[in-house]
Amino acid sequence: MRNNRHIHQTPQLGSYPAPIFIMGCPRSGTTLISQILNSHPDFAIYHESYFYHILTGEMKYYGDLSRHENLRYFVSDVIDIIKRKATDEHDFQPDLDSVIEMTGNHSLSGVIASVLTLYAQQHNKIRGGDKTPENYEYLNRIGSELPDSPVLFVVRDPRDVCLSSRKLFNSSLQRTSRLWNESIQRYAFHKDAVKLISYETLVENPEAEVKAICHHIGISYTPEMLKHSKNIPSRFLDGKKDLGLLNSSISSRSVGGFHSMNNDEIQLIETLCQQGMELMGYTATQGRGKITIESTDARPSKLRLIFEKLRYYGLNPDRWRHGWVKWRIMLRTRLRYYFGYLE
Repeated sequence: MRNNRHIHQTPQLGSYPAPIFIMGCPRSGTTLISQILNSHPDFAIYHESYFYHILTGEMKYYGDLSRHENLRYFVSDVIDIIKRKATDEHDFQPDLDSVIEMTGNHSLSGVIASVLTLYAQQHNKIRGGDKTPENYEYLNRIGSELPDSPVLFVVRDPRDVCLSSRKLFNSSLQRTSRLWNESIQRYAFHKDAVKLISYETLVENPEAEVKAICHHIGISYTPEMLKHSKNIPSRFLDGKKDLGLLNSSISSRSVGGFHSMNNDEIQLIETLCQQGMELMGYTATQGRGKITIESTDARPSKLRLIFEKLRYYGLNPDRWRHGWVKWRIMLRTRLRYYFGYLE
């Protein structure tokens, strides 16, 4: 370690509202919720940062973040993720020193909160947020490190989720069913600490549901929130294959689309997701039948997971580029750690 001085702990974020987190199984309506909140005059929601996914397993290689050198390395990697992911937030380039100066809570979540607040400020808003669907995997960390941050968990019928994921990501019904089950299990464990949003309830009665969301967060409802499609920047929509309800008014036309699948496919999903469907109030349409399936509690083999990941990446250069961001961070943190740059 070249510089072991400790950073004076000051609550720089104390004057800013805590960021909000939107999560749920992918293809459940999390993007719709984020764009509705983006239409509020106070909110700017970062679209799929994957900060927790990329960095949680690497934290031990950064050392004690209360030490200036370690924090500086860590924040520089966070900024590198923003730059290299080339997401829809491509115009956001936070300054290294600004992030460090704002961060009083020297933890992964503390730095993320600072980045999200700076993102909001760049968009002339006062409150930031993050919409990364799989952040439900990190609810323990978010709850302990950012206890004042509201969490919105979106749930959608797993049959419609499976259909949408197959169309957009070429995902197997088994893989999407497993992800849906995992998300519901995390919700059930943390249900007292999150706000549950039913996709079906939202699209069938949007004004009442959005008002309920606002009440939970502690903000005033504005009619502009239901005009989200008029407020989405064109760059956000460019290249997207399935815009769903993003470029139109909210309606329930996307509910029940799973009926276009054959009965065997529907039966497979209902069998795999039986417990979660019962917990969330979704009614099965097929008998369970005699389907041989893996236990929903069992994790797939590593070979199966690799195959599923390769199937997801396919020939899509953007997905490979985003995957490389995580691998690059993993390589760099280990090189720093083992060559003595960090304690």
